Amino acid sequence: MRVGHGRDQSARNRLRPRRDMLFLSHANPEDDLVTGWLALQLAREGYAVWCDLTKLLGGEAFWDDIQEAIEYRTAKFLYVLSRNSNSKDGPLAELTVARDVERKLKLRDFIIPLHVDDLPHNEMHILLRRLNTIPFRKSWAAGLNQLLEKLQKQKVPKKRSFGPKAVNEWWKTHFSAETGIQHRRAETLSNYFDLEELPETIYIHALTLGCARDDLAECLTCPAIVQGDSLIAFAPADDFAGELGDGRIWNSHSVKLEEFLPDQRNRNSVYTLLRLAWEKMAQSKGLKAHLMSVGKAFWFAKDQVLKDRIAFSRPDGTSGYRALVGYGSVGKTPEGEKRVRYWHYAVRPVPNPGAAPGFWIKSHVFFSDEGRNIWTSPGRLHSARRSQCSDWWNDSWRDRLLATMSWLAGDASEIAIPLGRDLCVRLSKFPTIFESPVSYVDPVAGQEVQPVDEYGPEGREAEDAE
Repeated sequence: MRVGHGRDQSARNRLRPRRDMLFLSHANPEDDLVTGWLALQLAREGYAVWCDLTKLLGGEAFWDDIQEAIEYRTAKFLYVLSRNSNSKDGPLAELTVARDVERKLKLRDFIIPLHVDDLPHNEMHILLRRLNTIPFRKSWAAGLNQLLEKLQKQKVPKKRSFGPKAVNEWWKTHFSAETGIQHRRAETLSNYFDLEELPETIYIHALTLGCARDDLAECLTCPAIVQGDSLIAFAPADDFAGELGDGRIWNSHSVKLEEFLPDQRNRNSVYTLLRLAWEKMAQSKGLKAHLMSVGKAFWFAKDQVLKDRIAFSRPDGTSGYRALVGYGSVGKTPEGEKRVRYWHYAVRPVPNPGAAPGFWIKSHVFFSDEGRNIWTSPGRLHSARRSQCSDWWNDSWRDRLLATMSWLAGDASEIAIPLGRDLCVRLSKFPTIFESPVSYVDPVAGQEVQPVDEYGPEGREAEDAE
């Protein structure tokens, strides 16, 4: 009888599916918002997720018997830890089952607590106090990134039936295209900054023979471009006195800008002049230039601004602080010392000399080992950017851009960009605001997400420090 029983048990074990599922335990309905978001994010990464909020996601049959799901299918038991789940019978019962499974099978890191609110450590359930929690309170994205790293390191299996396509199909069956759209106007900030009117005229300066060398424009104080044996600039001839070496300007004539611009080659010249003017202005204020395949971007070095962060105001009158340089831990040296990499926020100007002149300001992030010298490998920069910026949402990029433009403006309401010794054009320090006829509310959240300032006046010296 014992032998037969053993064979029957062995057969049942062979029929049971392998542990390839993430079990999400949470307080319902109090923690539904973060749990539903997390379930979809994990499924999008290819992990099979068991969650009562998503159920048949990925075509996976939903297990009505929770105890069996934890005992026989669960690879990792993810406990959404909050004040609610810390005292609610349902999730605590699931936690007890998971703890029994962990002990019985001697599973390592089977239970992973995800700390989503301000529950103090000394008030955590006794089964969780000895465990390392993953923080989700400050940033869901940062917590997700840390969780994904842990799952990858512990080689938790993925399933082909899960992924972006499965999440998209699940979403379409649960929410229509109209869900979340509200028919009321909404204002949206852009990354386009308006220029006041450009100068009415542009100059074509004829140079003496041999003066128009390739590097001439880089040596001039005022922005200008070399075209044949001529200089094209907004600045008059006197502004280049003493800067042409043995050469000189022997003749100049001006052209109305409105007559100059329609020709595409001339339009390109004005584009280049504005770009050079912005670059010279940025460098004069101490920003460092980094040459990219699409042009120069300008970045903040470590300690260039006090505590590497800048106070700024938003168009709506609110204010905040943002770090423009930070660092993060990236392992240890062979000697066992902590190794860090620095990140540097950067901006790249893209001029528009058209009917509504201005600049698109593109955001970038570079990296260095000591806060001073940007890495030269594009591949290395790209890999670090994907890792570092995975939890930077729209408000992070927006506020860093606003902080940078505020810093460039100084105490003024606009940014002065010199075109000549006594001539400048002024750029708004606030971006253009677009008005949409409709607004959108996340159908899962049920409410608009409001940005939260990361720092007050006494914030940390370096953001993203570990």
